[in-house]
Amino acid sequence: MQFLRKCPACGRRFRLKATSRRLVDTQSDVERIVRAVAVLPPTSLGMMGMPQIYAEAVQEVPVERETFDVACECGHCGNRWTETLTEVGKG
Repeated sequence: MQFLRKCPACGRRFRLKATSRRLVDTQSDVERIVRAVAVLPPTSLGMMGMPQIYAEAVQEVPVERETFDVACECGHCGNRWTETLTEVGKG
């Protein structure tokens, strides 16, 4: 796996390789998403400027967060370091 980040030692891009990837933590949560929905009342041809009715739609979405330690190596200077990455997956 290659990254598009810069090497912290030499600053070069496009030469980074992930040498290992280790799962550190997994979290499962439920995230509430609130959406405002505008509902227009039925109007006849001559009525303009009718007030809009706003409603809120609440939806619960399962969310999984996985945290990884990724060991990287620069292909140019050979520098090695570790980065922590978090991936979020919504169901």
